[in-house]
Amino acid sequence: MITVCVIVLLLIGALVFGLVSAFAVDRNVVSDGVLIGGQDMSGKTRDEVVAYLSGLENPYATSTVTLDMDDSDHTLTVTQESIDLRIDAEQTADAAVSYAKGNMFTALAAKFSKKDVGYVFAYDHAKLDTMLNSFAKEVGGTLVQHEVDVRETEIVVTAGKEGLGVDVASVKEQVLGAIKPAAQETVVVSKVNTNPADIDVEELYETTKRDPQDAKYAIENGQVVIADEINGREIDVESAKSLLKGFKPGSDPVTIPFIIHEASVKAGDLSMSLFADSLGSFSTKYMTSNKPRAANVELAAKLINGTILLPGEEFSYNGVVGPRTAARGFQAASVYENNKMVDGLGGGICQTSSTLYAAVLYADLQVTERHEHSLEVTYAPLGMDATVAYGSLDFRFKNDTSMPVKVTASWGGGVVSVNILGTKEDKNKTVKITTETVSKTPYQTTEVEDSTLPAGKRVEDAPGFTGYVVNTYKIIYENGVEVENKFLHKSTYTMVNRVVRVGTAAAETPEPEPSEEPAEPANAAPSEAPTAPPETASPTPTATATSSGAPASPTPPEGL
Repeated sequence: MITVCVIVLLLIGALVFGLVSAFAVDRNVVSDGVLIGGQDMSGKTRDEVVAYLSGLENPYATSTVTLDMDDSDHTLTVTQESIDLRIDAEQTADAAVSYAKGNMFTALAAKFSKKDVGYVFAYDHAKLDTMLNSFAKEVGGTLVQHEVDVRETEIVVTAGKEGLGVDVASVKEQVLGAIKPAAQETVVVSKVNTNPADIDVEELYETTKRDPQDAKYAIENGQVVIADEINGREIDVESAKSLLKGFKPGSDPVTIPFIIHEASVKAGDLSMSLFADSLGSFSTKYMTSNKPRAANVELAAKLINGTILLPGEEFSYNGVVGPRTAARGFQAASVYENNKMVDGLGGGICQTSSTLYAAVLYADLQVTERHEHSLEVTYAPLGMDATVAYGSLDFRFKNDTSMPVKVTASWGGGVVSVNILGTKEDKNKTVKITTETVSKTPYQTTEVEDSTLPAGKRVEDAPGFTGYVVNTYKIIYENGVEVENKFLHKSTYTMVNRVVRVGTAAAETPEPEPSEEPAEPANAAPSEAPTAPPETASPTPTATATSSGAPASPTPPEGL
């Protein structure tokens, strides 16, 4: 009898110990005997389970559920791809870790007999709903669902009609219940007499909510196109639920108003502000009598005219004007090359770039590249010129405002003008450009004897250019009060001496021929000697370019 009691007590103790040990499992790890998809997860932490599941190939890759109507040939196959079916690693891990927690008997059973908690799957709810609703509509029947008409300022819900049709909510439950890893299941669907599905107000809110979108502009085919603003909208969920309470077949239509959130920027306001202001302008004069040079000035102005820069975009003079070739209409005119004046294609385009540069200075836009001429020019103030040479020297500036800017140019009658149009962000700001001559080096005249010219004959071989060093400043005023005086750059123009050739050839004296005695008295005055032809006028100086500082040698030829 004592032996039997001892055995019973030992069995009870073992059972209690087993229960306690089974229950006393770390609540953050999977209990012993718990499996997922046939794999033992015992003792793994939640994070370890998530990592394991995330590394698995999708067990639902080949899963399908086929809906088969019992009264027709209509079918629908739901595949993994069609609804983005996949393991929900987080939810599956939670299910594994929580299994048997709080129940000693369940924990003990799992410890000795194993328990596979399976996978928790995730899917795209909207895709499945769309598929099932389309299927129900295709199958047809006498059931008429509630109609939802989404308008710009309101939603109008019209009641449907009860009748035979597919109960989408019920079929959805059957589909979800039939989904299994790597399984192909079939669900037979019957039409039932049912009411239209209730309006899901939360879903209605999500599908109709819209954030406001400001009117905006874009460049299309070189023109600014403005897209209209779109106001934001949303419904008041609680108010909509109240309006739809008790809504059923036979109910009057219900109107759910949108709460409207207006866009900040309207298309009309944007259109009126675009290019409404002159940010800066400048004009220079050119000689129309020098037809090749005048043609180049005007062609360059034509090419830059109408260029539009969006905020942050950069203008390149070489990029817009392009190569200076005869095929593109450029003509040969004076350019500067190695401190000399020679003929080159495009001579004169630097006057247009200089005019543009001055306009950009007054517009207070950011200049990113500028080079002064190597020699002085006369059509623009020193320190306010900008020379270019295709492939080496460029003039660039950036639109650093918050609105588009447009370069407009005009020409004719010996005047080329550039106007920068945009939107003034500070109506009280004005800009003044000043220059300071730091030094001036007059040229000298160098005489070179030329035995091919008659004695005393003087011909200018090369014009002289005065050398300058000039500082340029930008002064900003607010309401007429100076608020900034900014040094922009130093411009250096090289001094080049004037060269004059002086003739040294002796005049030939013809030998007298014998003649008869003059009929006139011996003291008669001789006839007047012929005069020398007038000197040829020197050409007017014109210019090309170097970068800031002393000019490099040799320098590329540039349009003056």
